[in-house]
Amino acid sequence: MTRPPPGEKAKAPGARVRSPASAVTQFRSSAALVAWRAWLLFAAANLIDLAVQGRIGWATVTGADPAELLRVGCAWPDGAATRQRSVYVWAVHSPRRRRLAAELRAERQSRRADGAFAARGFGQPTAVPGPDPDPLRVDAGRVVAALTELGGRARRDAPSVVAAAPESSFSWLALGAVILPGLALALAALL
Repeated sequence: MTRPPPGEKAKAPGARVRSPASAVTQFRSSAALVAWRAWLLFAAANLIDLAVQGRIGWATVTGADPAELLRVGCAWPDGAATRQRSVYVWAVHSPRRRRLAAELRAERQSRRADGAFAARGFGQPTAVPGPDPDPLRVDAGRVVAALTELGGRARRDAPSVVAAAPESSFSWLALGAVILPGLALALAALL
């Protein structure tokens, strides 16, 4: 540790002096700054999601597929034509890498079950269990099947119901859940 020249105060690690005239030293945690910026990005993404997404009637749903984010297909009559739109659901994430790994694992297990190893004299291979499912992760395949079934059931049960265009509106409760903590954090930082 080096000593400061005579007449100057020692600067603590992580401290920053605002101006030489005021000689005020501020201590800021870099982790708090990173957390604040992450929260701002999260809040911005939620506000964009609130602005874009809306409500969809079941008769409008034509199907779903697990892209990176769950994609719900919608179709509704608009005069003589039929309009279509895809709505992305952020709550159900389905990474391609995980889907491909699951497909390859299933393919390997089906080949083993067909006796591919029996001809080599190794006998029946033991079943290799897959990774334990994450209890916090939503199974995109089940969600896709349920949404497709609900959309098909709504069209079958009430064929006279005309599918309506998806409508977008703000959820003031969700908007408040994003903005109020931000205001509280800003007030706490200022006081």
